[in-house]
Amino acid sequence: MSGEVASNSSVAQSQVATLQQAVADSNGTQNPNIDTQTTLQGNTKLHSINEQEMDMVGRFRTAFQTDAANIGQVAQAIEAQDKQLAQKGE
Repeated sequence: MSGEVASNSSVAQSQVATLQQAVADSNGTQNPNIDTQTTLQGNTKLHSINEQEMDMVGRFRTAFQTDAANIGQVAQAIEAQDKQLAQKGE
């Protein structure tokens, strides 16, 4: 099969499962407890950093979900194309 492209939906589904697991794992990420009693300058900066990190986790989660869906759709499309070509004898 040198030089040919062939679908392998099990590989694609494995990648989808890995991305979905990453999303599930990140869903357990919670905002850290923060000190609201003191007014030290470092606390304010730490609060800002924590918010930025949680935002970043959310963006990664969204990207992983999108990538998983796209990989699954592309794998299905390639699989369908392979079946059509096989039926035509190509």
